[in-house]
Amino acid sequence: MRSIQLGNSKNYIHMVLIDGKRDMDKAVYGAALSKICRSEPDFCRVRFWNEERHVANSISFTDAQFKALRAEYIFNRAGHVQQMKYACTVVSDKNQCFSH
Repeated sequence: MRSIQLGNSKNYIHMVLIDGKRDMDKAVYGAALSKICRSEPDFCRVRFWNEERHVANSISFTDAQFKALRAEYIFNRAGHVQQMKYACTVVSDKNQCFSH
């Protein structure tokens, strides 16, 4: 896991590498989120990849890194946002996925 601070805030985006053999298992993402976000009661953002070479080193990422993104979770208490989205290759429900 790599954590990158958002500007001068105390908020971070966490970049997480998951096992490629288990990237279709939504429980893997939930388990990671419960550990990562447990200590962040107001803001938590996590991005997941299944190949180390694609894990972003900064807040912004390349087209190739976006195409390899498997899931993204955003929680922002102040903005009343809590959303988990998966790559459409992980979850086919259009309400829960993003297409590359």
